[in-house]
Amino acid sequence: MVSTLEICRSAFKYPFSDIKALVMFGIIFVIAGLPNILSSFGIKSAGLISILGIVTLIMFIIIEGFDISVIKETIEGSDAIPSLNPVNNLITGIKAFIITIIYLIIPIIVSIILGIGSFASIRSGMSTNGTASLASNALVGLGVGAFVVIIVLFALFYIFATIAQCRFAKYDSMSEALRIGQVWNDLRAIGIFRFIKWYILVIIFSAVLFIVLGIISAIPYIGGIIAALFISPAIYLFINRALGLLYRDV
Repeated sequence: MVSTLEICRSAFKYPFSDIKALVMFGIIFVIAGLPNILSSFGIKSAGLISILGIVTLIMFIIIEGFDISVIKETIEGSDAIPSLNPVNNLITGIKAFIITIIYLIIPIIVSIILGIGSFASIRSGMSTNGTASLASNALVGLGVGAFVVIIVLFALFYIFATIAQCRFAKYDSMSEALRIGQVWNDLRAIGIFRFIKWYILVIIFSAVLFIVLGIISAIPYIGGIIAALFISPAIYLFINRALGLLYRDV
């Protein structure tokens, strides 16, 4: 079994193994970032930005679909960056998005319920006692407690959603991705602590690319374009390559 450190080291080199494929993927990020890019040039037409906002959403769905392709190719043993296919990637991205929403629906609902409950309790305390201190105590007690519960729930279900995306990539089947029992078995096969260690290392390695992203983005006018063309796609390729390598052992 390959160590999580070696997985991240290998995945870190992956985006730069094919510069042409990296740039082709990067073009999608440039299109998705057009609202920000145009704003940096002083173009702030509300109508144009609204239209481009829809384009941005479509581009990010395509990116999600391409991510699944990277995971799939990696699981199947390929070391090449897959070819970009906007139509297929869009369809796959929509399915992947639906899978993620299904897995996160419980923490989303719990978050709404806890948020409404905390807000109602605070208002009730204020109307009854009319004191700011009571409202403050309620906010601290209920708010912090609710926040912890929400974070734990989202973290737990996000792990399941991540493994579900791997199953979706492997079997090209939404039903396979939604088999929670099998997702749990896959997670156990990987090892929960191994997954956590992998996740921490991915964050560390990604931080390096994010620092580069921030530095390049600070360059006036062309910085955002260069960052979107090279660094943003590299981050996505690295993360999904690392995920595919982790799941390959299942």
